[in-house]
Amino acid sequence: MDFDTKEIKKMEIKERKHKEKPKKSKVATAIIILLTLMNLSLLSYIAYDKKILEKVQNTLIKEEKYTKEEQEEQTEKLSLTSEEVNTLYSYLTPLKEKLVITDVKNAKDLTDEEQLALSLMLLKEEDFKTTEDTKSNKYDLKRILLEEASMKILGHKVTHQDMKNPYYIKLSKNLEGKVTMDYDSLTEKYKVIFTKDEKHENYLTKLVNATKKGKDIILEEKVIYILKEEENTQIYSNWRMSSLIEESKTESIQIDDYLKNASTIYYTFRKENDSYQFLSSKIKEKKQNFK
Repeated sequence: MDFDTKEIKKMEIKERKHKEKPKKSKVATAIIILLTLMNLSLLSYIAYDKKILEKVQNTLIKEEKYTKEEQEEQTEKLSLTSEEVNTLYSYLTPLKEKLVITDVKNAKDLTDEEQLALSLMLLKEEDFKTTEDTKSNKYDLKRILLEEASMKILGHKVTHQDMKNPYYIKLSKNLEGKVTMDYDSLTEKYKVIFTKDEKHENYLTKLVNATKKGKDIILEEKVIYILKEEENTQIYSNWRMSSLIEESKTESIQIDDYLKNASTIYYTFRKENDSYQFLSSKIKEKKQNFK
């Protein structure tokens, strides 16, 4: 039996198409599977990334909480009878007349003489060598000793010069009074003169609190200001004598009776190189609102 040539070709083409269909179907299936896997991978990545983000956020929250707790733990109330607190408080003695009326934003703002006076408070009685004229309370003081003291309390060396303005210094029973100094650049020594003088203050102060916070020690002091007249004594809460607390007939005024209405001074010392340096002072005035 004879076959038509055209018919044979048609059958071959049909058979070829039939064989190619499974191939196309397999390719399509492979593409679908690949796309599915990609979507699953993307979803897994998003879920993983979200978990990482949540973990980071939780860590930051914990760290912030820990930092706050750590700061709170570092705040410590100090005893007012401790040697450290009393020593730091005594350093301020020669500058009290200044500190009760004005803020000191930075210790570097103190005058050269004030820095000398403050540094003197760190010295010991044996640092002052007696001279031939001991009856007049004159002493020799080496420049290097004052430099070492200023490095501890101020963080820098003082400018060496005369100290003409008298500052009240109390180092011991023998070394107490208003102090002036003359500097001799040839011998690199100071001639120190202690002059006995009764203190006539128009203010009263009392240390009421001491706090250690990190590297700082903050001393809290109450202050009132006194104006004595012939018939009575006026007590004020500010140095300008414009905020009256009370007029009293009593000659002996006690600050304990007026702590509630007294102003507050904050003194800050910061620990640097194993010693506490005077940093600043700030007055918080108490305004009186009596009706």
